[in-house]
Amino acid sequence: FIKIIAYAGKINPCITAVIMKFINVFIHKNQPFRFIESANQRRYTVINIENNQKYAAYARKRLDEAGYTKTETSCNEWNYKIELKGTNEHGAIIGAMLLAFQDMPLDNAMFYDAGIGMSSYASLFNPITKEPYPAYYAFTAFNELYKMGQQTYLTCDTDGLYSVAATNGKEKRMVVVN
Repeated sequence: FIKIIAYAGKINPCITAVIMKFINVFIHKNQPFRFIESANQRRYTVINIENNQKYAAYARKRLDEAGYTKTETSCNEWNYKIELKGTNEHGAIIGAMLLAFQDMPLDNAMFYDAGIGMSSYASLFNPITKEPYPAYYAFTAFNELYKMGQQTYLTCDTDGLYSVAATNGKEKRMVVVN
């Protein structure tokens, strides 16, 4: 399989032309590729929820137009506002991103990073005390939804408020982040 890594800083017409030419070569040669990955380039761009939604939709649209409707998409190495790590605000941002990812046309998203140690991006645990930062609890809350097994309909018309609900047929759970 072929892995395509596409810079997610912005939807650039020049880069888009190169990627689409590459995809068209695969179509012409009848060659499949498994997934396209959006590398957030953490140091150089600000990838907020709205931009991730836009990029995910754009990648899915382009792949579908090219006939690659089964190709996986991935948002790799995401972590927004790392300068806030260890704060409740960062925990809320990470939780909002997780909830927003649920309804994006993405197959997976890789958080960067969950290491315990001295790193600018290690955002889930305090490197000194090894205690969880607030962002860790965003993942545990999302896991509670995942364990339910089935997303249920939930709508929210308030900007900046993110929510997902799930059920196992007997119980229901909901996570809301602002």
